[in-house]
Amino acid sequence: MFATMACFPNLPGFEYLMQEPEGGHAFSGLPQLLSKRGFDDLYVYNGDFAWDNQKGFFGKQGMRHFIGRSDYVNRCSPTRPGAYPIRTCSIGR
Repeated sequence: MFATMACFPNLPGFEYLMQEPEGGHAFSGLPQLLSKRGFDDLYVYNGDFAWDNQKGFFGKQGMRHFIGRSDYVNRCSPTRPGAYPIRTCSIGR
């Protein structure tokens, strides 16, 4: 993912760039280039942003909006244990 967003290839020895001090540097990548042209950014991840320092790394690369696991709320109400009717389930804020 960081190869696409930060325009930094996945090279041997840099597999953990997001966790390393070098990952704290701002690269010239898509978030900076596209924001200058009026595009909004949004990074959606279905896990914990602490893994691999994703929020810190991508924030340093110019990402401003993040949606992660803690932003999803299960609003389903079971009619019987283990049963969630599709018509009453929604995911969102």
